[in-house]
Amino acid sequence: MLAPLPTPGGSAAAKPPPQAGLTLRALGYRRVMPLLDDEVTDPVATSAALGKHVATERLRCCGTATADDTVLSSTILSMSLMNGSACATAFAAALGGPAKRGLDWMTCSYECAGWGHVLRRSLAKAAHGGPRSLLLQIVDIDIHSYSYWRANPMWGSSGFGICTLLLDIDAGGSPALCNKAAPPASAMVQLGRALRAFRLMVQPPFVATPRGGDQRHIGQASTGA
Repeated sequence: MLAPLPTPGGSAAAKPPPQAGLTLRALGYRRVMPLLDDEVTDPVATSAALGKHVATERLRCCGTATADDTVLSSTILSMSLMNGSACATAFAAALGGPAKRGLDWMTCSYECAGWGHVLRRSLAKAAHGGPRSLLLQIVDIDIHSYSYWRANPMWGSSGFGICTLLLDIDAGGSPALCNKAAPPASAMVQLGRALRAFRLMVQPPFVATPRGGDQRHIGQASTGA
């Protein structure tokens, strides 16, 4: 039996954390089919195709809108796209698109550690320099077709895709930071309460997307319905 939890202020209602100063202007997601082993014959051409695909998604979701910070975050993106190699040069050139919109920075770390850092840094910059905008693309696509990323016993089959967000950042926002641990006896209850509070604060703009649609090979025609 779980130990009883103390209720702050004597109220059973969970209070949502302070609102962060983020306003969503555009959001899009495109699933991408993983490459097969025999499709990775030219890494430089594959890198350029990926850059073009990311640029196309940016244009589709955000049009010609510009942002103070244009950032790419990834968990599995190849280091060869960030090290000044021929692959990195081809990727960056294609990523700019017709308007030659380059990245301000790129981060490659595990999931929310990457894009969470981007959001927190953008909030900190707005707090010091005034309102600003952020164009963030989360790109999780493996150009090497490593079997580890396609599927793994730890998580099953991977999903590859490009998520694009355009955000306005208010200088007056106060991002919520939770830096504590729940007692082991009540960890799951604490998690449920935290999720309930988050749900009260945020109404996700996502809509259901058929799994068969928007599945593309990089640089190839659509295979979905």
